[in-house]
Amino acid sequence: MKKFIAVALCLCTLSIALIGCGKQQLLDSENPTELTMWHVFGSQTESPMNTMVDEFNKTVGKEQGVIINVTSISNSSDIHDDLLAAAKGDAGAGDMPDIFFCYPETAGAIGADRLVEWDKAFTDTELAEYIPSFIEEGRVEGKLLVFPVAKSSEALFVNATIFDRFAADCGVTYADLATWEGLFEAAEEYYDWSDGQTFVMHDELLNYCQINTTALGGSAFSGDQLNFNDPIFRAQWENLAGAAISGHLRVEDNYETTLMMTGDIVAGIGSTASIMYFQDTVTYRDNTTEPLVIKALPCPVTKEGDKMAMQQGAGLAAINGDEKKEAAALLFAQWISQGETNLRFVTQSGYMPVQSAAFDAIQDYEFKSDAYKSLYEAMDTMSDTYQFYLPPVVNGYYDILWTFYENSITVLNDSRNKFESGNETADALVAQSYESMRQAIQ
Repeated sequence: MKKFIAVALCLCTLSIALIGCGKQQLLDSENPTELTMWHVFGSQTESPMNTMVDEFNKTVGKEQGVIINVTSISNSSDIHDDLLAAAKGDAGAGDMPDIFFCYPETAGAIGADRLVEWDKAFTDTELAEYIPSFIEEGRVEGKLLVFPVAKSSEALFVNATIFDRFAADCGVTYADLATWEGLFEAAEEYYDWSDGQTFVMHDELLNYCQINTTALGGSAFSGDQLNFNDPIFRAQWENLAGAAISGHLRVEDNYETTLMMTGDIVAGIGSTASIMYFQDTVTYRDNTTEPLVIKALPCPVTKEGDKMAMQQGAGLAAINGDEKKEAAALLFAQWISQGETNLRFVTQSGYMPVQSAAFDAIQDYEFKSDAYKSLYEAMDTMSDTYQFYLPPVVNGYYDILWTFYENSITVLNDSRNKFESGNETADALVAQSYESMRQAIQ
């Protein structure tokens, strides 16, 4: 690891020193170029990006003549709306930041003519050091407008304190949670063992449906719409609905991290970046407490399909038109995405590094806790044995994601209440829930 860091630091320093030939001459340490930044890392907790920006400003930025001012910390959904409002000049939206984190859909909506094309700023040799799928995800109409700095996936987080008690009594193992089928069977056993407590929650039910549909050879989307006519897509919804209606799967407008810290669930599927939000204690509703020991596992997969997990994470975009600011943006993009710097950033925040060499070094890295260590072991397994699923490039994808999220909460909780009243069977309610979702979204 020390050898890797030394080599990575040298390569990173050399790359930054070169900074695209003539562009470096535009920067002046005596008259620094200031950039405003909007980002999405740590909006609800201490921000690892702010820490990295402070380091950059005190080191490379100071030497080369660049100062970055973070003027907004948001989340991926809100920053999309805020950026488009600023790009359109809406009243009260404020000015566009010089650099910002967004998804390709946002970059496309802002307009390629307004953004730096990173494939012209970086050399082909430099780009070859990055994981190809991470680079390709940032292309909009063939132009690299969104540069990878950190990528997340989804993982299964388990409260080992509770799970180990359950496992000892019922013979369930962590290995049983490797597949969705095994996870839902464990959730049913836990419901019986705990006198009706819910086992698991998934933060993004549409991710479950679209990834597993694809893994099993189906098509989750037809054009720009969800493909409710695909029988495989329907089967995935029915799996979720059956578990939710039976009380085995928690569905509510909340995060799995929150419900795990109150003991309402034992396990949760969410972004790998969720690791930042866990505390060390479970505080139950009666105010009793016990340690929260997090064990992260690879995201479950279907038994019959391909091993597949989500690839997601906003990337860096920059406004073009000012050569000095473009040079400054390139300097920061190189620094934050390369070598040891990138490895330090991602391992603080639950993300995957974006260069192959850094990914290879993870297995020897010294993590700050066993929870982080288990997460990166899980991500290493997924990197080696899974395919990563890229969200489809369809108009209004994130609107579809949000609409699905909101309606799934309403539909599944209504169905759960009807089931508990004893007036309808679970099978009938599962079928009704699918038609309700179809009508609500299409």
